Amino acid sequence: ELVLYSDGEAALQGIAVWREDSSQPPSKLPGVLVLGTAVGLEEDLIFWKLEALAAQGYLAFGADLFGSGRALWDKTENLPAREALTSDRRVLARRTQAGLDAMRSHPNCDPARMGVIGYCFGGMAAMDLARTCRDEGLRVTISFHGILDRPALPEGTVLGKVLACHGDADPFISPERLPAVEE
Repeated sequence: ELVLYSDGEAALQGIAVWREDSSQPPSKLPGVLVLGTAVGLEEDLIFWKLEALAAQGYLAFGADLFGSGRALWDKTENLPAREALTSDRRVLARRTQAGLDAMRSHPNCDPARMGVIGYCFGGMAAMDLARTCRDEGLRVTISFHGILDRPALPEGTVLGKVLACHGDADPFISPERLPAVEE
């Protein structure tokens, strides 16, 4: 299901995926916000993850971080779109929060049972959301190969559990920088 939402003046297009079980009465599902790589929402990896999560009984919600609602394979589009979100990471945190809010308001989402999964660029966005989100329904944040750093963000207590899956040979984060992230 295509879900239109916004972040200020930026028009965004998310994708909500779930499986209905006709043998069971309708019920609210735990929601998982899925944040894509630097390419954006519409890539095979993200579609596969949305389907896999829905098959496991979740409302999977693919968030549109770039405002295009499509994959940005062309570097002339991709680099400026990422720069707009990373030059001030509060903008990225706000854009990610808009995706969480859109998922939270979906009629099939249980707002008391939400999580976020991010891949690469989306992993960075997921970690920023964990640092800034004050929604107690966000229970878990998972970053896969995320860009792990400590941006200048207003931080409070992280409300849910956080898992950062990071390989030893990951070229984006040196072993020397890991202790700062672990704090």
